[in-house]
Order: sequence, then structure tokens, then C-alpha cells
Amino acid sequence: MSVKREVYHSFSDSLLKTSKFFAKLSFNIELEYKNKKVPEEIKENNKSYVTGSIFSSVAFLESIINELFWSALKAPTGFARALNENLKNKMAKFLANFENRYNYMSTLEKYQFTLFLNGQDLFEKGKNPFQDVKLVIELRNELIHFEPEMIDAEKNKQTWEDQLRGEFNQCPFYKETFLFLPHRCLSYGCARWAVISCIKFVNDFYKKIGVNKIYDEDNINS
Repeated sequence: MSVKREVYHSFSDSLLKTSKFFAKLSFNIELEYKNKKVPEEIKENNKSYVTGSIFSSVAFLESIINELFWSALKAPTGFARALNENLKNKMAKFLANFENRYNYMSTLEKYQFTLFLNGQDLFEKGKNPFQDVKLVIELRNELIHFEPEMIDAEKNKQTWEDQLRGEFNQCPFYKETFLFLPHRCLSYGCARWAVISCIKFVNDFYKKIGVNKIYDEDNINS
């Protein structure tokens, strides 16, 4: 009789490493060209790295919660082994019986629902880390589905500039006369903010559900 062997893999840690890697590339460019004339190709490279970091940061968020639910149902001794048995069983039953509903939930709804299943207080939507990570996701969505917009030349102001004011340093390669998005916004500071916001959110989530794994917020450029 043949024995069927099955394997699976987790990708969330790799996605986090990717987001940090792209952020580091942006850091290196902005440091190297500080107070220098910056070729257009270098400016575009920097935008690409920051965009990649934002995309990977949100993918890390999505992967964490999807891996937990999948493992709770399919491989309870795998990625979900750190969960308490009660929560693990509830997540498995929900996914087994309401997979279509799960698939229609947003990433943040999945996190909030997990806290609900565990009898925990939900993240407060108007406070961090929820507020920042929601902005990161919305920025990722804006970049993925990017559409040009007509801006008042005299005001030269976009909604995104108001939403993200004070969150990070803007790209040093562009003067204030350039649009905030996609020029001044896509900086190393933006990439670092995206990575750290997602890490803080996951760390707080883990603390709430009693998981000991904590991601380091301080080694983005190492």
C-alpha cells in the first residue's frame, strides 16, 4: 500500500524580508545621492523599490492571517500550532463551513474576526496600529489601481498629502512643486513607515491572541 505524503509552506516571513529588502534599497539610494544631482533612472528605481516595499508589506499582512486560518483547518500542528486550542478549533470550523464568506472578508476584517472568536477586544479603528495599517493598505490599493487625477495647479494639493502628513519624510529628489503622489510620497521614509506599521499591527495582534512570536521593528536597514 502506498503512503501519500503532503507538504505545505509558509510565505509570510519571506514577504516581510522582501518588504525590508526593498526599503533598504531605497535607503541606500537616498543616502548615496544626498546633495547630488539625481538621474531620472535613479529616481524611477527609488519609486520602484518603495512601491515594492509597500506591496510586500501588505502581502505580509494578508499572508499571516490566511496562513493561520488555513493551518487551523488543514494542518493544526503547523503554522497554527501557536494558537490556543479553542481559537484554533473555532477558526477551523468557520473556514470549513463559511469559506465563501471568509474569502469576501477584507484583510483587516479577518484580523478583527479572529479577535472576536478569541473573546478579545477588537482593534480600535481610530487609533494605531489599526489606523496606520489601514492607510498602508489604502495606499497599496491606490498604487495597484492607479488612475491619474486632475489637480488644481495653484493649490497643488492631493487628499493623500493630508492623510499622510507627518507620517514620514518625503522623497528628497522632488521639490514641493511636484505632486505628492506618485512623486514626493514614494520615499524611503514611506517604505519604512509601511513596514513598521504592518509589523506593529501583527505584533499587537499576536499579543492579543497569546502568540509569542514577535517581529523585530528595528532591523530594516541591517
